[in-house]
Amino acid sequence: MLNLKFSPETLIMLTFAATIDLIEMIILLFALDDFWILDVVSGSVIGGWMLFRKGKVVNIKAQKKQLVRFLAGMGIEIIPYLGALPAVTVITLLTLRDKPMAIRPKLSAIMPVTTVKSPFVRE
Repeated sequence: MLNLKFSPETLIMLTFAATIDLIEMIILLFALDDFWILDVVSGSVIGGWMLFRKGKVVNIKAQKKQLVRFLAGMGIEIIPYLGALPAVTVITLLTLRDKPMAIRPKLSAIMPVTTVKSPFVRE
């Protein structure tokens, strides 16, 4: 349905986003306010993760799409009663569904593979 692969990144980020949204719903249920504390924390963590996930800018159009997604979700979170909607979880799900755009060189390009004979091994 969402084409998500199970990975540590998926588990950590979805758990974080769902926990933040659940706390916001519980706070609203008791007619309290967190004075944007959860919004700042979730925006910092999710925004930083989205930035590190994308890495080096390769596709400006994809970066703009990511920025619009983040700003729309955080804009919903800032509005007092709309903040109870699971916007952080939706942002996280949509970001996890996209492929990371970071350019990562292969390990063999960084470190050439060489074989060294060990003095401790008998042949």
